[in-house]
Amino acid sequence: TPAVGWDCDRRACAPTAAAPVRLGAWWGRKAPPPERLAQLCAASEVVTVRAGLESLPGTCAHALVLDGDDFRRGGSVELWRAGDGWRGRWSREARGERPWVQ
Repeated sequence: TPAVGWDCDRRACAPTAAAPVRLGAWWGRKAPPPERLAQLCAASEVVTVRAGLESLPGTCAHALVLDGDDFRRGGSVELWRAGDGWRGRWSREARGERPWVQ
């Protein structure tokens, strides 16, 4: 049974009007086709993509888009609303410079 507020398939979930947060996600190993990424961005405030992205369609201009390259650099991210946008803190920043995290 699909969760209320989300329209999901094998590779992605997009928020519906009932979603508590307008978050879209793509977890395919390859980048989404441009038209699918455009749909996710049009429906979402935040979009996460497992793969690295070469470029973003115009519909992503208003969305915070985090891709695989961002997650490889920063690790996981904690997000919170701040004013009219989003702020975040990456786990790599919080871990510090310890020999076992390099």
